[in-house]
Amino acid sequence: MKQFTLPAVLLAFLFLSPIRVNAVSYLEEIKPILEKNCYGCHGEEKDKGGLRLHTAEAIQESETVVAEDLDGSELLVRILLEVGHDEFMPKGAEKPLPAEDIELIKKWISEGAEYGDPEALQDAEAIKIPWIETLPEASEDVVKKLKETGALVLRLANNTQALNVDFRFRDGDTTDELLPVLAEATDQLVWLNLAGSKVTDGGLGNIAALKNLTRLHLENTEITDAGVQQLTGLERLEYLNLYGTKITDAGLEHIKSLKALKKLFLWQAPVGYEAAMALQEAVPGLVINLGEDHPGVVRVRMTKQLERSTKDIEDATKLEEQSKKDKESAEARKAEAEAKLAELDKAEGKTPPAEETAEGEAAEEKPAEEEPAEEEPAEEEPAEEEPAEEEPAEEEPAEEEPAEEEPAEEEPAEEEPAEEKPAEEEPAEEEKAE
Repeated sequence: MKQFTLPAVLLAFLFLSPIRVNAVSYLEEIKPILEKNCYGCHGEEKDKGGLRLHTAEAIQESETVVAEDLDGSELLVRILLEVGHDEFMPKGAEKPLPAEDIELIKKWISEGAEYGDPEALQDAEAIKIPWIETLPEASEDVVKKLKETGALVLRLANNTQALNVDFRFRDGDTTDELLPVLAEATDQLVWLNLAGSKVTDGGLGNIAALKNLTRLHLENTEITDAGVQQLTGLERLEYLNLYGTKITDAGLEHIKSLKALKKLFLWQAPVGYEAAMALQEAVPGLVINLGEDHPGVVRVRMTKQLERSTKDIEDATKLEEQSKKDKESAEARKAEAEAKLAELDKAEGKTPPAEETAEGEAAEEKPAEEEPAEEEPAEEEPAEEEPAEEEPAEEEPAEEEPAEEEPAEEEPAEEEPAEEKPAEEEPAEEEKAE
């Protein structure tokens, strides 16, 4: 009995267990696609149309992905639209996503759109920081003070002391008075989010001491060039979001000292395109996002579109001219061949094929011309038949007479007035007598 037990269990496991072979990984395959193509408009720094796609939670809340339902997943539907469609994604892209990326998204949705372990996702972000495991432990007292500000305080990853402090979810306004406690976690504070707060340039002095800060959100605040100047000592800062702030071209000069910076967001900030591109060139590896509606970005995009369209027109014109030349060349070769064949036929005493064709066509056309001539008398015959057609016209009254006789038979009652007519005629005779 025992020798059959193990195979039975194995068979049941193999045929009944929902094993997935080569399942698509959200973390390793889908997330990088979204980060590259979608985060610019629907990421952590910007939620165009109220949509964010930068985390698994954000995607689930958006309901743009429905597990095992390709047609019901709005994210995929928009990706598959034609370029130029009002709802096509990525918005403003000149071509669709690579076919292999689209197939990965389809397969991921068909398999159930699984995101994996949330803690693993957070660890994956943290693992990009090589020195994160060497940070000293934060005291419980410091962590308690940070939480007492109303901010959300989380460890950036498991088995690390790195902290992520987020003031977006606290009740009430976040002001400069809440920031001094940050300096007590100068070693552990790695991510800081002050988006939408009431923090001023003066309050940013408390951030200047955060030597291990790698990500800083200041979008939709009143920060100006003076505030940005206080951030020049953040040597490890890789991400800075200044979307919707008051920073100008002058403030960009201060950012040139941030050599570790990789991403800078300047949507709806009053900065010029040339100054932003100069900064991007000055800091190796830096990518600046000005937003698709920035006049400078629009100019560059439209200039490329004009160049591409002009080239397409030139290529089409060249093809048209080449086609015309090819046709003329073919016609010349055809004429040359016909002339040479005619010359050979003449030398051999043969009727040129062209003449034979012409004579044959003429012979065939003659009977065709005579047939209409023979048909002319046939056209006159209806003219002779016209009198015959008139006879039925004369018979029509004859046919109508019986119809008139029927009322005549029905007029016995009307004959009494007819008898009164002679009485009317008597006065006529009396008049004659008079």
